Amino acid sequence: MTTWQRFKQTVDNWISHPNQRPYVGSVQAQPGDKTVAIGKTFAPEASYFSVRLVEMGLAEGGKFFTSFLPLGVCLTEYTVGDERQRRPLVLSNDLIAGQLKDSGTKPGYIEYTNMYAVRCAPVKADNLSLFVGLFRMPYDDLAKQVLQIASDLTHQVGGEGNPATAAVGAGMRIAEKVYDGVSGLFGLKGITPLFGFADGSALVDSRYLLVSGPPANAIDSKRLLVVDNQLHLDGKRATGFDYCLVAIEHTASRLPQGADTINPLTGLAFHRRWREIGQLLAAKNVGEAEARLAQLRAEVIVSPELTEDDRLIAIAAYDTGFEKLRRVLIPVNSGSTSRGDRGTTSSASLLSTEARQRTKAGQQITGDVLSQMATRLLLTSDTTTNNDPIQAAEAVFATEAIALRKGLGRIDHRGKAHVAAAVAEAISGAVGRHG
Repeated sequence: MTTWQRFKQTVDNWISHPNQRPYVGSVQAQPGDKTVAIGKTFAPEASYFSVRLVEMGLAEGGKFFTSFLPLGVCLTEYTVGDERQRRPLVLSNDLIAGQLKDSGTKPGYIEYTNMYAVRCAPVKADNLSLFVGLFRMPYDDLAKQVLQIASDLTHQVGGEGNPATAAVGAGMRIAEKVYDGVSGLFGLKGITPLFGFADGSALVDSRYLLVSGPPANAIDSKRLLVVDNQLHLDGKRATGFDYCLVAIEHTASRLPQGADTINPLTGLAFHRRWREIGQLLAAKNVGEAEARLAQLRAEVIVSPELTEDDRLIAIAAYDTGFEKLRRVLIPVNSGSTSRGDRGTTSSASLLSTEARQRTKAGQQITGDVLSQMATRLLLTSDTTTNNDPIQAAEAVFATEAIALRKGLGRIDHRGKAHVAAAVAEAISGAVGRHG
């Protein structure tokens, strides 16, 4: 059995008792709520998912940090690149205590801002394993210190943030220890599990997911509603049960879908190289810019931060964008040397020739993509520099990505692995023959 399977078995055994069975279900949002696009289907290699903690409610908020300590845990296991990885998130004492200090005998609420257990990870065929749990443990200084250490360790492992930058190796060993530790809590004397829920295939569609204590089982789900990131029952703030509200978020693409939607891409390492290319072209250093483009192509192919759909579009858009950016930033007859200098149609001809050869060799999809790229190169760019090569680079790439998404959408490449790698290899072949 895998670590997750052993862990899930422990959770399932605990909730098999009727008096411990948690309430788990989707919750509708107030009409007009745009935080979560509810009902979006997750498609492997064609969409991204995020897991965000929205809010936690404690029925006996005033007793925590006086008689008890809360231990809130969110564990995720999913594939990053080709490796199945575990990410624990243990909520810190300070985070919870700061919002419970004035609750007295009233219920306590912990509201989270951008608290992600997973942020924008490509959906894989093996789905997401998710655990959400809340435990109550006796308050003492040692327990408080241990909980804070656990929280600090999970943040180092990468509980929040970018999947590609999370630690592996030692971090994975820490994650496994956290899993084992949480499993042990279900049978430990003095520890009260308030609720726990484990799902080995948590990605069905985007939604607000409510995990709560057994008292909520008597509530008709139609009485529940998410309003401004808060759970409401019958039009008022939910009370009478412990709960955690989680958002399972869907993102269709990290690539631009409009002229002003480039931001999700700008923080990724390989796209920063694209900005460097813009600066090199502005300095008329075409040779170095072409070398960076080859590096960029290789980095996109191996990046675990993109779906296969986005990878294909990015490979094509960076390449056609390079030629269009060169035309914008380097005047004709400037004396530069590049694969496009033999005339406006030169690069398009190279790709068209390569497309025909690939099609003859039985590589129909690669040939179709190269043909689409060649067509894009025959169109002029309306981008202006505004004396800023980075802005010009961003604008050209956004235009190309948007156009190629429409064009490549007519090509049946969904579900076919390594298409982007084949296209990148074909582009390199075409460029190499020119050189």
